[in-house]
Amino acid sequence: MGDWYEKQTLGLLPERAARQWGPREALAFQGTRWTFAELDARVNAVAKGRRARRHRARRPNSAVWTVSLSAAAPDTVFAASRYGYLYRSDDGGDSWRKFWREFGEVSSILWVPR
Repeated sequence: MGDWYEKQTLGLLPERAARQWGPREALAFQGTRWTFAELDARVNAVAKGRRARRHRARRPNSAVWTVSLSAAAPDTVFAASRYGYLYRSDDGGDSWRKFWREFGEVSSILWVPR
């Protein structure tokens, strides 16, 4: 039996949004405004640079359940597994550091930069 929804990856969302709403405003932050098409182009440019370094990246060895990041510090990313492991990346996800403390179960993360 087939699924009632179209399966897609998170990475395809900017591309689909650019096709559907290209010239419309997608993001506005501190005076900078990007259309959906511009946002898709930026995402692709960053992804292209990261793929070139992917072989050196050390990823969390656990299924990531939730991710938290902030526009104020876009290179800092927190991720947590459902089983209580918490990770931090200070280079936009190229490498990860596991926190020593483990939690019982993590269902969400809220990170507010200072």
